[in-house]
Amino acid sequence: PRGAFLPVVYASVSSSTPGTVLSAAVGFGRCEDGFGVIMEASGIGRSEEEVRKEVEDKIRFALARRGLELKELRVTSISCKVKKCAAVVAACIFF
Repeated sequence: PRGAFLPVVYASVSSSTPGTVLSAAVGFGRCEDGFGVIMEASGIGRSEEEVRKEVEDKIRFALARRGLELKELRVTSISCKVKKCAAVVAACIFF
């Protein structure tokens, strides 16, 4: 409904250093029974592939630690190179 709070898990990073690479990623892993985890990662000077892999690794570790089998894994990410100032945000609505 309008005006309701909407929980969001997100990763963000910003910089005003020209030439710097900014990357952010968020993802979720879900088991057969619907249980799941959401993880995030971001970084300055890290590639999009690096933060995506970190998120995937965190998801796999969290589920394995609980003795659960991963059924579905989704990750989204973004990266950019700073020209003057920039920010990147990757978000997952949690409801």
